Amino acid sequence: AAAGKARLLPIEISTGDESIYWAKGVDDRSYTKRNGDVPRANLMADFNPFTVTEALGDRVHLDPRDGLDNTERWWLHQNLAKQQQRLADWVFAALPAEPVRLGPVYSPDLMRRNVFTEPYGMPTFPFADINAYHPLLEAGYVRGARPGAEYWSGQTMLPWLLKQREMGRTALPNMECSVASDPEFVACLQAAYATGVRYATLYNWWQRGNTANLLREVAAGIEAPAGIGWEPGPSSISAAGEPQPNPLKRTFTAPKSMFGANKVTLFRNSGESHSGFRLSLRDVESKHCMTLWVSAPTMEQADREKVEVELPTLFPLVPGKSYEVETESSEMDSGTWALASDSMPAMRLLADLQGERGRSLIIQDRRDAEDILADIGSTHKQQPPTIYAEQALDDARGLMAAGLPRQAYAAAIQAEQVTLPAEFSVPAPGGRLEPYWITVTPSKHPLSATIVTYTGRFAAITLMSAEAQSAEVQWGPAKSVVQLAAGVAAEVSLDLGSMPTRRRAIGLPTRKP
Repeated sequence: AAAGKARLLPIEISTGDESIYWAKGVDDRSYTKRNGDVPRANLMADFNPFTVTEALGDRVHLDPRDGLDNTERWWLHQNLAKQQQRLADWVFAALPAEPVRLGPVYSPDLMRRNVFTEPYGMPTFPFADINAYHPLLEAGYVRGARPGAEYWSGQTMLPWLLKQREMGRTALPNMECSVASDPEFVACLQAAYATGVRYATLYNWWQRGNTANLLREVAAGIEAPAGIGWEPGPSSISAAGEPQPNPLKRTFTAPKSMFGANKVTLFRNSGESHSGFRLSLRDVESKHCMTLWVSAPTMEQADREKVEVELPTLFPLVPGKSYEVETESSEMDSGTWALASDSMPAMRLLADLQGERGRSLIIQDRRDAEDILADIGSTHKQQPPTIYAEQALDDARGLMAAGLPRQAYAAAIQAEQVTLPAEFSVPAPGGRLEPYWITVTPSKHPLSATIVTYTGRFAAITLMSAEAQSAEVQWGPAKSVVQLAAGVAAEVSLDLGSMPTRRRAIGLPTRKP
């Protein structure tokens, strides 16, 4: 910041704890070496007495001698989230909202609203060997924080990242570069970008000799999306009067450059019409399938030579695996679709990462707004708000009800900044701490003013200055002058008491604004 590069400091921070159980699948070479090269067998977890006792409190008996059933595994899975919750709570409590600048000028966002969790995110113990649907990424879904994780494979993590974005803004605070292959490195950052990750921290990047080249490849895949396609060939026109098969299918192998697809372009014979059709994309091995109906109006508005279909989400692809695209209609016209030279439908599949990121941000914006509104509302229930904080929260809720989550989030930030204790950054010669009716006038230097209490007749303000100076604080007819020592907080109390007042002039509530 002193060098004028404060813009490079991210507003985001993480819990920094790679929560994981020391179980089979974790690097255990150090123990093996110290144990005469004899590895530990059947290692399930480190069941310390505190964890066992806590589980018993939830009527779960952790006893690996008879194996672990689903109830025990689910308890262990959730238990990891407690550490992330504890750290997130500590960080949130230690980070007050950024100060309001006189004007008032509110912050576009708050650091305390950008605390990201950091569990190990890949599938591992306790569920990896029995259930494919609970990666440790879930241990980062906690109250008051945003979900992050450590992972390094976009191909492996894409299905979970698509789920994670439903929890609000996300981050990749720990990408371990030393263990990722080149394709995993590229796919990881591209998948993270596509699913709305706000930042990525690359750990041990210097251990690779080609990191810069890989980052250029990541950027190129965003600017020029990866795809696979088959252009119309000589056999694209069906014989006159000869109907095409229904459904039409194409099977393909996912290329190394693709880890997903969200756009499908189908070529059709010029001038042919269509009443609408069903498009399916499926994994041949697992049968995982995405199906959608392309309506007749869409067909009528499409290019005469092709139909571009945007899938509702990025469909995961694993390089080297087989997939199938199928089109089906109850009213198939003869020769509707152009065929490639292999007599299968001509088409293209594309991974539009920029488009997917836009979709991810829309999903995240809504969840972010919902969460901050609920959190501030809970705070106001515990501590009755001032009329200004209450009104700001009402305004934010109104924007949310109007379907404007991004604007609602910004308004909620204002509500949080004016919720007591509310800090203000006051430059010389000072001014009013809007929306409150307190004026602070430092004699020479900027200072920080925090409104701690603000009722109908009493206010308490804490002042802090980096330089020794005097400051005047005024609220209507009540006034106080205080001498500030450098770096020492001083509290000023203003009591209107029985003073004659004009309620509107000094900001006393006459009715809810």
